[in-house]
Amino acid sequence: MTHHRRAGILRCGSCGSKRGVPENCPVCGAGNLKFDGAGTEKAGEVLAGLFPKARLLRMDSDSMTERDAHRVALAAFARGEYDILLGTQMVAKGLDFPNVTLVGVLLADAALGMSDFRAAERTFQLVTQVIGRAGRAGKAGLAVVQAFQPEHPAVASAVAQDYLAFAETELFSRERRGYPPKGRMARMIISGASDAAVREVSDAAGRAVRRAIAAGCRLLGPAPCEKERLQGVFRRHLLLFSPDSQVLSSWLAAAGVKPGLEKGVRFVLDIDPVSMH
Repeated sequence: MTHHRRAGILRCGSCGSKRGVPENCPVCGAGNLKFDGAGTEKAGEVLAGLFPKARLLRMDSDSMTERDAHRVALAAFARGEYDILLGTQMVAKGLDFPNVTLVGVLLADAALGMSDFRAAERTFQLVTQVIGRAGRAGKAGLAVVQAFQPEHPAVASAVAQDYLAFAETELFSRERRGYPPKGRMARMIISGASDAAVREVSDAAGRAVRRAIAAGCRLLGPAPCEKERLQGVFRRHLLLFSPDSQVLSSWLAAAGVKPGLEKGVRFVLDIDPVSMH
């Protein structure tokens, strides 16, 4: 759970459940708890300390709760009512402020640790988009990018504004592993309120898919999803890799597994999934 200091609560970013902030460690009982982190609330405190006279506008899920709050805030920033705009990814795309000449990206490589084969691609996109917010309308711009892995191709290529270098590296990596667009992929997601039932169905699906596996294909799983339990629902998945659409279609047909809802367990089939979460 994430500590939200202003609200004085701990909250899960996935299901929204809340609880109070403990005074003592729930495991050992020690009372010397220290709250630290790298969210927008923390960044806002640091910026306020560094630039006490600057007018700071913070945009995130906590501060943008009212209807049209996002639009109203951006309009105010465009009119020059604020000096610094701090936000999550919602401020990275499609904004055009001619007077902005300095931008910064904090934890630019945070997404690289996610279990998603598109993590590098999304990191490159995000950093490129943020860099593009500075130096518009003919003015010189400066972008400062902070990362723990500055040498990673996704970060280094974005900073250098070298799309071709990143695409070449990423496509080579995808080809070696058979990920799209160098191959086809299917993700089977099995979910339900009963962990035992989800395991039983996912294991049965795994056996059926493995029996029917075609030449040049491979199977990963069944295994827990990255978020194994979400809003009280247990989740497991299987990843199927195939060299082309026809082989993948024939493989799925031979396995005989079909999407649907049975015995309280939901079965979803996602072809070339956009998200792995």
